Amino acid sequence: MYPYRVAGSYDSYCDSSGSLHQLYGFQDGGLALIRPDGYIAFLSHSVSADGLLSYLRKIFTL
Repeated sequence: MYPYRVAGSYDSYCDSSGSLHQLYGFQDGGLALIRPDGYIAFLSHSVSADGLLSYLRKIFTL
């Protein structure tokens, strides 16, 4: 089963089958920011958003 879109969320997906977890080596969850062209812009083995927010601040100068 492929990851599916989370209800009420524009661009969030749930990996219920674990296929992306296995592919990216996530043990206890993680975050992946994948651009529309398929490039992995950010990958974290933590579910904390701190690293992602730091990355986005650098990219978008927030």
